[in-house]
Amino acid sequence: MKNALVVAAVFLEMNGLILQAPEDDATATILSLAAGSLTDEAPTMWFERRCAPLGDR
Repeated sequence: MKNALVVAAVFLEMNGLILQAPEDDATATILSLAAGSLTDEAPTMWFERRCAPLGDR
């Protein structure tokens, strides 16, 4: 599961964004996504709320 999160974080950084999420929050979200217990919109909203432009760390 952590591989998926690392890939997402690298993709975001390559596109000028930084993922700012506590590890426990990120792990719970990825596990819920893998289990199919999230709505289709939930992962998008989760990432939108936890990403910032690289210069805004």
